Amino acid sequence: VVARQSPGSSGINAEYGVRHCTPMENVIRHEVRHYNKLLDVIHTSSKTMAMCLQGEEAMTEDMDKMYQSILDNTMPIIWQEYTGACSKLLAAWVVDFSRKIAFMRYWLDLKTEGTVANQLFGLEYHELLAESKEGVV
Repeated sequence: VVARQSPGSSGINAEYGVRHCTPMENVIRHEVRHYNKLLDVIHTSSKTMAMCLQGEEAMTEDMDKMYQSILDNTMPIIWQEYTGACSKLLAAWVVDFSRKIAFMRYWLDLKTEGTVANQLFGLEYHELLAESKEGVV
């Protein structure tokens, strides 16, 4: 999702018109680059997994481990290289990850509109997202 919206730092600059870099923008840029790398790994490995399951590609040991992890509802090792160790179940992690991406997209859209509140620094992403749905922010 983020990968499609902003394919790197130049994507952020091009799409959102960022002209200078505040500390918060710097943090968001770093997070966007990190999530873009992770999303690329997820997309590539999932596409490869689908091809393996359809018999279009040979199942490697790494793909077999990834398949088993998904069946066990745990984080695939290939993804952990970009996320770090995760004790959450895969399903819960996916929901949390989707919320983080939604928050970043929301924040970038607010920044583009020039309406980012000063209290943003003290809020967690899920709190800000909940307030945005209620129309508070």
